Amino acid sequence: MPMSPIRSRRPARCLGVLLILALFNLGLVQPVAAAMVSTPALLSQAQTAQQRAELRDMLQREEVRAQLVSLGVEPDAALARVDVLSAEEVATLHQQMEELPAGGGVAGTIVLILLVLAVTDILGWTDVYSFIN
Repeated sequence: MPMSPIRSRRPARCLGVLLILALFNLGLVQPVAAAMVSTPALLSQAQTAQQRAELRDMLQREEVRAQLVSLGVEPDAALARVDVLSAEEVATLHQQMEELPAGGGVAGTIVLILLVLAVTDILGWTDVYSFIN
């Protein structure tokens, strides 16, 4: 049985469409640049991530959340601000948290966090306090 001309063009048409799509895809490929990452830089990033996680854990404790609310700060907003702190700010907060006595430094830590949030508000990085412009 002879093939009709319509059926014989179908595979060629599908192949043509696939080739056109492949050509369009070539324009979407982004160049990739790779560089060596030093061990100290990698360790610093890991340490900052660990310190940030410890700050988040501390802010999720009930007594800390209650203290934040009593001072007029939304606990979820404070948690969100921890994510935007720089590595230096996280390290400073973590170091001061380590220096506080165990169990007795919750109020001191909260005051420290409020001060850091006030400084970031003054610098324009955050908007926690509406009275700071």
